[in-house]
Amino acid sequence: MTTTTSWIRRVPDGSAVFLENRTRTLTVTEGHGTGHDCAYCHRTIEPAAVERCVQASVLGGVRTLHFHRVCHHLWESHEH
Repeated sequence: MTTTTSWIRRVPDGSAVFLENRTRTLTVTEGHGTGHDCAYCHRTIEPAAVERCVQASVLGGVRTLHFHRVCHHLWESHEH
């Protein structure tokens, strides 16, 4: 797999901040929402929603990122 530039939206203090991360997607799984916050929109992923879990190498470590299905597509569309 190749390293790509991805954008993850962060809102630590209430203001919209976009942080560029070098990421490498390792695996993607899909299932019912688990109540995690979405890594893109920061809203709760409800049980009725589809949740995508992405194992990715982010900032030098492996992390699991949780996304709504649509947010995952938006996140992927910013990879170049």
